[in-house]
Amino acid sequence: GLKPQAPTPSRGSALHGSGQCRPCAWFWRPGSCQNEADCNHCHLCSEGEFKVRKKAKQAMLRLGLATPKPAANANSEQDVLRQALSLAASFGEE
Repeated sequence: GLKPQAPTPSRGSALHGSGQCRPCAWFWRPGSCQNEADCNHCHLCSEGEFKVRKKAKQAMLRLGLATPKPAANANSEQDVLRQALSLAASFGEE
């Protein structure tokens, strides 16, 4: 692995003691996290924690024990219907 860095607490490290933090994927990589103390992810987690949690999440999803979160930019059902109606109306005008 890489040389251990001195943990530098980030904004996202506040929940580290409770286990509710989200490990920073960039902190242990060459060049480290560019957000430094302003990062919303935890810099106190160990080097492999991000990968461990990602694999656990994938296993939970695969087993049906968790449901994926909708994408942040996903349209609501009403927005999709509005777009479809607008598109249908534009075809009717031609």
